[in-house]
Amino acid sequence: MLRALLTTVAVAVFLSGCGSQPSSSDANADNEPVPAAQSNSPTQNEPSTPPKTQTEIQPADDKEEQEQDVSFESVILFELTDEDLSKPETEIPYYTFGNIGFVTQEEIQGFSNGSYPWRGDSVQAASILTQNLIPEGMSADQVEYKAVPVENQSQADETTVVDMIVPSLGTFTIHLQHPNKAVFSYITKMVWQPESSKALQQLEGSVTLLDLDESWFDKLTSKIPAFGKGNIRYFEQEAVDSFNQGHSVPWGDPRVQAMLAISELVPYDYLQDEAISQQLSDRKEILTTSNGIVFTPQYESFQDRPVVVQVEVPDFGVYTVTLNSGTDSSIAIVQKVEFEAGK
Repeated sequence: MLRALLTTVAVAVFLSGCGSQPSSSDANADNEPVPAAQSNSPTQNEPSTPPKTQTEIQPADDKEEQEQDVSFESVILFELTDEDLSKPETEIPYYTFGNIGFVTQEEIQGFSNGSYPWRGDSVQAASILTQNLIPEGMSADQVEYKAVPVENQSQADETTVVDMIVPSLGTFTIHLQHPNKAVFSYITKMVWQPESSKALQQLEGSVTLLDLDESWFDKLTSKIPAFGKGNIRYFEQEAVDSFNQGHSVPWGDPRVQAMLAISELVPYDYLQDEAISQQLSDRKEILTTSNGIVFTPQYESFQDRPVVVQVEVPDFGVYTVTLNSGTDSSIAIVQKVEFEAGK
């Protein structure tokens, strides 16, 4: 699924640097759990001494005067595909408090008997299922929700859009549907429009965007929902077996997997940054893109699990990405994504 991503120069250089070439170029490309439509490669760049900012350090007296208020483009937090929405209700990924789960037949029956009525109401579901997006220390009363039904939709495929407005953080536009006449209302897409850099600096406390239950990682790799570029995908067992035989080496590198996974959460395009391939070839530990995004591994060995990669985004904030692996491979899969603004 990630053929376009893993057949790039960056990954090829990384593989040769690791001394573990696959038997063919296709061995690296097949079955990667990120949409094939996204053709950017997992390239990253990092100088030997990575800068912490993109601009020159100004004298103390001039720094505040020259500080600008930076605006950011919207980023995709979560999105179900058409393939996801065509599945039976119990097989559609269900976003709840940052975790990815599945509705059970028992829960559907309970709903039919009057339990958890909010699960069928899109506005209530949006406000409850996304409680994790409220920063630590902020009261839920400070968050505003505005619902706007989408016009020109059939009753069987009605979509509701809810704007979740979080002070100093931004607006999360949440799309909800009852796919295939499902009784539950599912979050099908979340787009985050961040506040400007000066507003973000006023935000206190971190926000948890994704938080997979630890029990997922007691399963085989092919059974774990792999978050990447806003989508949920699964490694095919054939791909896992190929990795265990020494192919598709980047899948085991937490830095590369973190880069791919959160690329849609960063308001800068860095996947085509050619400098990253050189840094990987030079076996640099800290990777820095040409626009100043710094990926810092906070572990002694990339074989450790779980592991943390810190991602510093200039003027924006810091992502803390936790990665883990299933029981049958060391493929690094994102378990948790936290964001702290204005750092």
